[in-house]
Amino acid sequence: MESRPNAIIYWTLLAYKEWSFYIAASEKGLSYVGSQQKPFEEMRDWISRRFPESELVQDDEKMAPYVQELIEYLQGKRQVFS
Repeated sequence: MESRPNAIIYWTLLAYKEWSFYIAASEKGLSYVGSQQKPFEEMRDWISRRFPESELVQDDEKMAPYVQELIEYLQGKRQVFS
């Protein structure tokens, strides 16, 4: 995915049962799934290297569809993502 000046990268913390990790998406779709129990800085650093002119914005509502599909995956109910 190519970085575009001033692109917005939305993020949220997915917390489900023993799972806790950050995820992020651009207008083109999911772009980051973090490591289990790692800090926000891991995501921030990864995004800043790959999308240097982007802005990170927390938006739980915008990220809800990604959270739902990832939870379904963690439950063993999903293997394919939209």
